Amino acid sequence: MMCLTQTVHIFGVFCMLISSGCCLQHSAMWSLDTAADMHGWATMTFEVGNLTLIQQNYATAGITALFPFNGWKIARPQKCFAPVKHQQTSPDGMFTCLMLDPNYAENWRAIWTQIKPLVDKGSIIGIFLGDEQLYFGMQLSDVKLIADLIRIDWPRAIIYMNEAPDVAMCNYRKDNTTIFEVDQCIPQNIDWFGFDFYSSEAVSWSGPEYTYTTAVYPRFSRTDQRSVPVSLGYQDGNLSADEANALDTFCTKNAREFLKFGLEDPRVVGLFPFHYNGGVTHPDGSITGGAGIANLKKCSATYKAIGEMIIAAGPGGTSQDPAHNPPVPDAHGAFVEPACKTAIPAPPQLWPWCSRVNPPANLRQARDEPSRDH
Repeated sequence: MMCLTQTVHIFGVFCMLISSGCCLQHSAMWSLDTAADMHGWATMTFEVGNLTLIQQNYATAGITALFPFNGWKIARPQKCFAPVKHQQTSPDGMFTCLMLDPNYAENWRAIWTQIKPLVDKGSIIGIFLGDEQLYFGMQLSDVKLIADLIRIDWPRAIIYMNEAPDVAMCNYRKDNTTIFEVDQCIPQNIDWFGFDFYSSEAVSWSGPEYTYTTAVYPRFSRTDQRSVPVSLGYQDGNLSADEANALDTFCTKNAREFLKFGLEDPRVVGLFPFHYNGGVTHPDGSITGGAGIANLKKCSATYKAIGEMIIAAGPGGTSQDPAHNPPVPDAHGAFVEPACKTAIPAPPQLWPWCSRVNPPANLRQARDEPSRDH
């Protein structure tokens, strides 16, 4: 757990910043779904699709939800190929890729009918469009279609999507095709955009900070669009006591760095680390079955303290400056996408995960590469 001096200092800085209407509004975590685990430090879920559980979380702890909507995409009839070696996750480089579901509109209308009573009650406040959809083949035009459709039916929805690091940091997807063309924005009806990036070095936080500033924010066409950084909080496999302690120590440092980022950057609306659930922690400190934040005492305490501060700030101490102000359609019922004219620099040459050729230059050891396909 953070020492008292550090906690008081961070809380003081936090209070000073929120007094000017700045900074974080939400605390959540991947694979965190029940009020019993979240009470007092988490504000929302975004992976829970069980309407009964959503209602229970809201009734017992005031926890709201972004409803996960998956009915806008399906697997393509044929697999796709990842030509760059460090993108490959199968021996032959083939992977299941995605396309727009022809029935996306009907699927959305069916879900909207189901969730609208909870929207009216305030327990569901938006939609989560899923994780790594562009990375696995969806097009920006597909994202625009579904986000525009949701906005027409639900003007005040918060529409959130998360991506792989390759999309935001490198502007390419798993099949090595480019995503954003020159002057192309993130669709205007995407309110929150985030990406995951995992490393065991300082680039774990410096890389996302740089990317949001140079490659994400210039692709925001609205001043009220927000970012949701996803930080490291897990490790696969079995860990010795020393390995678990090292991960816990790094995870704690990482959490503090992302808190600093969120306090200094008014576009960061929430911190959503990956992920909460893990395996079994044994009396000797070793972990079997993979480590999640729930297994890491110092890191878990740090994220819980961050969440408590965010909740203590209240709705007035948010990064919504100006307030969430979604676009409205034109006279023809359309959302015309603007151009984003700020030049986007090429990713740093020291980032081997952004290499689009074989072999990647100066490729680091596998443990230092960002994790993918989680």
